[in-house]
Amino acid sequence: MISTAGRLPPSRWLEALEKGLLDSQLRNNVGDDNSLLIEHKNVLYRALHGYLASFDDSKPVCIVRAPGRINLIGMHVDHRGGCVNPIAIKETVVVASPRQDDRVNLANDNHDFPERDFRVSEELPEKPVADWDDWTAKNLQSLAARGLSGDWSNYCRAAGFYLANLIWQEKDLPPSTFKGMDVFVASNMPMAVGLSSSSTLVVSMALLFSLFNNCEIDDTAMIDHCGTAEWYVGTRGGKGDHAAIILSRQGKITQIAFFPFETRNLSFPKQYRVVVCNSLVLSRKGAATRHAFNERIASYEIGFLLLKKIVAASGLDESSIRMLRDISPQNLGLNDREILELLLELPERVGRKEVDTELEAEHQELLRKLWQTHPEPVKGYPIRDVCLFGVAECLRAKLTAGILKKGGIEEFGRLMNISHDGDRITRFNGESWAPWQSKLTRETLSTSSAEEPLLHMQPGGYRVSTPQIDRLVDLCLETDGVLGARLTGAGHGGCIAALVHQDAVEQLLARLESGYYAPRGSSTVAEVCRPLAGSNFYQAS
Repeated sequence: MISTAGRLPPSRWLEALEKGLLDSQLRNNVGDDNSLLIEHKNVLYRALHGYLASFDDSKPVCIVRAPGRINLIGMHVDHRGGCVNPIAIKETVVVASPRQDDRVNLANDNHDFPERDFRVSEELPEKPVADWDDWTAKNLQSLAARGLSGDWSNYCRAAGFYLANLIWQEKDLPPSTFKGMDVFVASNMPMAVGLSSSSTLVVSMALLFSLFNNCEIDDTAMIDHCGTAEWYVGTRGGKGDHAAIILSRQGKITQIAFFPFETRNLSFPKQYRVVVCNSLVLSRKGAATRHAFNERIASYEIGFLLLKKIVAASGLDESSIRMLRDISPQNLGLNDREILELLLELPERVGRKEVDTELEAEHQELLRKLWQTHPEPVKGYPIRDVCLFGVAECLRAKLTAGILKKGGIEEFGRLMNISHDGDRITRFNGESWAPWQSKLTRETLSTSSAEEPLLHMQPGGYRVSTPQIDRLVDLCLETDGVLGARLTGAGHGGCIAALVHQDAVEQLLARLESGYYAPRGSSTVAEVCRPLAGSNFYQAS
């Protein structure tokens, strides 16, 4: 990918674009839909003209694109060893030229994002960062003091600082030797709606920094680096978004498994479409949302350590349990009911004092790092519901390949709906929203039949939706021809994705307009999406 990046002055790129010389590359990215071709040509056009206006035409530039993603099944589990099943949509386009110093100048087509600049050598410490987790957590205070909390440039800084530190560690080249760049960003992605627009910046900038600093990094390592680099902004997420951005294939659902890393391209059913619907509630990564995100990560980590103790106390072999996804019937030689009984041994909620008492001293360093990312939740950590969601979602995500291979699109849709119920917080009763929560108890388990409940059919309770998101999902599911709908992204606002038969698309859009958007005084913010190709550089003709 890096070795074939084209370099031309912006005016030459524009000339090639206007003559149609980049059309074949565009079609490889977006397919044969002419409306998509025009839309993505326009993003490229804006990026090049923006670069010219912010900088000049004196130096050759490279152009990289990185798509957003919709994860259809496998939410919130990539960092638990689960797999994701995304398609790529929309894109960020970055035009950049290397500098001879370590300064990075940033400009953006979005006028809400002011111009920024920074020097890599001025922000990294005097010695290489040995513990990226600790350093980034402490650095949040510095960002806040400079008025940069939540700033768009942090995603660019994340990539630059991480790779400069990596080169410093591996090649003993200090940050002052790291080549910066002049950058202009354009996108057709709405911001803060759960389509991973922020991670497209991390990936784009990492690819460019690698190119300009002569770093040959393969896709697997790049995914790992980008996921860890993004911790700079304060969240402690996984690498599923970055993998989707880099590895997606045009016209395919890409199943991506972690630990070990594996990919599989799955055919998207030809008669079905994915409709993305914007809830109009922004999913901004401010302090409150960041803390809620990290609270769920801590719930996973605590629950996993407690589960290992429960497994060992049950006389089972815990040596095969490396991640939460390993709490499975196949791995432990148990049936679904027996796995659920193990999960019921977890406390519903637990506070930090209890955790510190319950877990051995060997885990105290891990707990310290968890605690520093967020304040303690008033009601404690929702251990049981979060872990039930994670265990069941890992199974749902893994089953996807076999389901699609045998043409089980209806079953796929049902799994999307169960998955969303794990995020759900409300149900609409015809007049108003009512609080809703799925709970597994010993009573419900004891009254179920011998064959039920199936583990992968349990929603659990990750609970990061909003009433508006839940209402959109319910409206979709009330429409004939819609098989599944769920929140996409980290939650707390953003978008949903609906799986719908092509003949029902217009009916769905009409229902969304009358039932959701018009009552809010908005035009319909929903569109049909086709799977795009993953990130790549444009090549000079």
